[in-house]
Amino acid sequence: MLTRFLKPDVAVANHAESGETLKSFITGLRLAKVLSQMKKGDYLFIQFGHNDSKASWPQTYVEAGSTYKAYLKAFIAEARLRGATPVLVDPMQRRQFDANGKIRNSHGNYPEAVREVAKEEAWRSSISPR
Repeated sequence: MLTRFLKPDVAVANHAESGETLKSFITGLRLAKVLSQMKKGDYLFIQFGHNDSKASWPQTYVEAGSTYKAYLKAFIAEARLRGATPVLVDPMQRRQFDANGKIRNSHGNYPEAVREVAKEEAWRSSISPR
């Protein structure tokens, strides 16, 4: 759907795959592939957290306040090294509602960790976080 909102001369390369985590994206060499094709002026949209929080997946689980943030910063640094603009996107909440019909946070501290990294890294770019 993203391409519907962009001009025809803008190309979108979607490297997302169900079940991926920051760690598996790196160890599976998916990030390496993205970086090898990245050019100055590109944008890298980074949205993880949905699966990173699964402690039952010890091979890819990362703690929100430390390792998750460190991996996000690594993605940002790699994009910037290539002249690309990294864009952090909060993980999309699962469709779980409370008794009042409001969406429940299904990702614990991961959305807040994304916002913290955006604030911490904003001084390094000309774009400020909301």
